[in-house]
Amino acid sequence: MIKKKLIIFLLLICLIFITVFGYGCKKESPSNLPEETFSIAPLTVKTSKDLSEHQEEFIKIRDFKDDGFPILGGFRSYDNIALICGGFEKIPEGQPKNAVIGYYSMIIYDIKSDKILEVIKYDENEGFISVFPYGINENWIVYEEDDYDEFNPNFVFYAINRKTNETKKLIERKKGHDEFFTKGEIIPKDSGWRIASPKGLLKGDKFYMEIYLTGNKVEEEAGSLPVISDSIYEIDLKTGDIKRIVHKTERYGGIVSLSINDHYLAFCFAKQDFEKKMLVEDIYLYSFKSGKVLKFTDNGVSETPVLTPDDWIIYQVWLPSALTSDPAVQPQGGGGQFYNVIRPINKEKPVFTVTTGDKEKHYLYPSFRGISSSGRFILFLSPWRILDRKTNTITTLTGMTGFKSSFPTFRLTQFASDNTLLAIGSTNIPREQLSFELQLWQWLYIIDFNKLLQVIENK
Repeated sequence: MIKKKLIIFLLLICLIFITVFGYGCKKESPSNLPEETFSIAPLTVKTSKDLSEHQEEFIKIRDFKDDGFPILGGFRSYDNIALICGGFEKIPEGQPKNAVIGYYSMIIYDIKSDKILEVIKYDENEGFISVFPYGINENWIVYEEDDYDEFNPNFVFYAINRKTNETKKLIERKKGHDEFFTKGEIIPKDSGWRIASPKGLLKGDKFYMEIYLTGNKVEEEAGSLPVISDSIYEIDLKTGDIKRIVHKTERYGGIVSLSINDHYLAFCFAKQDFEKKMLVEDIYLYSFKSGKVLKFTDNGVSETPVLTPDDWIIYQVWLPSALTSDPAVQPQGGGGQFYNVIRPINKEKPVFTVTTGDKEKHYLYPSFRGISSSGRFILFLSPWRILDRKTNTITTLTGMTGFKSSFPTFRLTQFASDNTLLAIGSTNIPREQLSFELQLWQWLYIIDFNKLLQVIENK
């Protein structure tokens, strides 16, 4: 009898093990996050009080003019450390005023201590005049130097090991030395080709780089260049190993809008439909677990995907359309209305939509502008709105734009942490009241998110 009970007990243990193990293998979601990290209740819509008189309470303005960087070009941030592209502009000798060229270096800036930790200089002797940051995390910095040739650039990508301070060259492109970029490609005879400057994302010890190759022969019937290939490569920063994980070969299409989390790489693939005379755009996901590319939307009007840490996705859908397989016809010139969709990747529901606001008039840029490191806060523009996913409350911020507020429309925004939002912008003072130098001058805006929320709540 005891032996029989023991056998039954062991069988139950085995069954539990198989069930748990099988569920763990099947489920492709973050293991360190609960099933529902944030609220999935319906969105609560609120409007803040006028913040124009309170901005000094939560905004700090930092310029780098005295440090030799009056112009700021772009930045990446991680854990309150900002990697900022900055520099100056000058007119080449003997050239007209409109031939001005920007010369950029890179600043590593500690937001909390307000100190520049390091400056990485461009090397004009090597033919590079621009340095652009592509990523920073606990272990790595990735940046690019290029020569400002928009259509056929020379460039070098570097990675700095933040633990050892060692700098390594990832890839280098000089005209006439393109073996890496054409490896495995079938190049049409006599077509020639050009390469666009790559784009990329840093995640852990890997850098994901998109490289776009195009023929230089114009297709008469389309009036455009045929694409040879568009690929995404995974570069292991520790070993230097490179492998191609995505390869698209549409003749009149290209990959845009990369986003990444621990489980997926998301991108939009846009292509021209000459029969319908419209641009068709859909979102794809590359699964790190399966190594496969999955088509996520099939409506022809979805773009600019952004992934959250808990495997939700935010993307833009152009109107008039429903989330069906029938593409909607966009108005001429790419104009039209759109809305933002927020939904889980592995479930059909819930689905939240956020419109562009202001009588639903369209703008030619996405209203989504940033997500905090935990995924809790999402920032939209037109107008300024903050979505708190913990409470599922979306709050429109009043007094954040216009001359009354003396607050600029930001060209770039990014969360440096859950508590800090960074932005680059210029002043709202009318241009005719500024010198030519101050028209170019830009500031870094550091927004204390906790204090902003306190101001909003204290109506």
